[in-house]
Amino acid sequence: MAHDITDRKSAEQPLSHSEELVRLILDSTAEAIFGCDPEGTCLFSNRAAARLLGYDDPAELVGKNMHALEHHTRVDGTPYPIEECPIYIGFQKGQGVHRDDEVYWRKDGTSFPVEFWSHPIFRDGRTLGAVITFIDITERKQAEEALRKSEERWRSVYENSAIGVALTDLNGRFLATNSAYQKMLGYTEEEFRKLTFLDITHEDHREYNWDLITELFE
Repeated sequence: MAHDITDRKSAEQPLSHSEELVRLILDSTAEAIFGCDPEGTCLFSNRAAARLLGYDDPAELVGKNMHALEHHTRVDGTPYPIEECPIYIGFQKGQGVHRDDEVYWRKDGTSFPVEFWSHPIFRDGRTLGAVITFIDITERKQAEEALRKSEERWRSVYENSAIGVALTDLNGRFLATNSAYQKMLGYTEEEFRKLTFLDITHEDHREYNWDLITELFE
C-alpha cells in the first residue's frame, strides 16, 4: 500500500526553511538570546548567549534550567532561590522584566555583571514562556566605578581645600560652595543657594564681572 506524500513534503520544506532562517537571524545578533518555558527550562539559545556563558555550542543549554545554570547566586555570593528570581516571578505574573544590577555565572564558575530583559510569550491567554535577552556590562560597570572614584577624589579636594570654591549655573546662581568659601564670605550653604554671584559683588564691578562670565560661555 503506497501513499503520495508530495503535499506533506512540499509543506515541510517551507517550514524547514523558516526554522533555518530564524536560526540564522538568532546567531547573527550581537545580543545574547535564549527562550525558556514557564519553569525556566531552555528551549533555544543563540551563539552569543552560549559564548557569554562559556559554552561552545548553544545545544549545551537546551533542556537545562537556566536559573540553576547561570543565575543561581547573587552578586554577594549568597544563594539565589528561583522563587526570588525576577525572571521566574515575571513568568508567573506574565510580566516583562528589566534589570541591570545582577550577575550571570559562566560554565567555569566566574561571573559577570549583566543587563537583561525578559519578555513573556502568550498564547490564548496563557504564558508559554519567555524570551530573555542579555548583554555583558562589565565595561560599563568599570567606567561607572572609575567615575565614582574620580568624583570622590574631586569631592575630597573640593571640601578640604583652603581656597574658596563655588559652583554656579549659567545665570550665576550658586549651586554649591565649599567650607572655605562660606567662611570667607560669612554665608551658609543654604544662604548661598538663594543668591547669585552678582548679589555678593560690589555694584561698581557687577557689569564688568558679568561680561567676563558671559565671555567664558560664548
